[in-house]
Amino acid sequence: MSQLETSHCVVLPPMIFSRASLNLAVGLVDRSGGGKSGCIGLSAELLGLAAPTAMKIGPGSGEGLIQAFLRWDTTLKRNVPVDVPQALLVADEISQVGATQDRNGSTSGGALRSMLSGAPVSTTNADPTRNRGLDAHTYRLAVVAGIQPELADVLLSDTAAGTPQRWLWLPAADPGMPDVEPEWPGCLDRV
Repeated sequence: MSQLETSHCVVLPPMIFSRASLNLAVGLVDRSGGGKSGCIGLSAELLGLAAPTAMKIGPGSGEGLIQAFLRWDTTLKRNVPVDVPQALLVADEISQVGATQDRNGSTSGGALRSMLSGAPVSTTNADPTRNRGLDAHTYRLAVVAGIQPELADVLLSDTAAGTPQRWLWLPAADPGMPDVEPEWPGCLDRV
């Protein structure tokens, strides 16, 4: 595993309640063409994550988010956890996340909120081959999304459910960026 990718086994110790997950959602906020997508690509280069251990996934249903951490075991005839339960969900545009949340009967919003907390998540179906579940703190989910201020309501309109409170909101623009581009520093040293 890359030294810069944190295992799902690493959690914050119980301070007030129980252990806390290090799962994380980051929203890079800027106008259209402001460099949100460039920030995502440059981060991977600087951190040396051109070939990360974590699987890359896109926005989807709640069932799909859970299934990203599972595989079908033909011997046991059920879903079992994948060997490396780490995923990076990249949404170049926050509207991709909104589209999955707004579908009729969608479970993506609730599943995403629970998964960002490292909570247990599951779905049950009359067809047992479609049952899926993850125990608490058995997976690592990181989310990065580009957010245009005019489209932030995708998250902000879900305040009562706690969606925007689970996101780290950061500006994509750097007002202190120099006029002359500095030399490329190469990958940051790994700790």
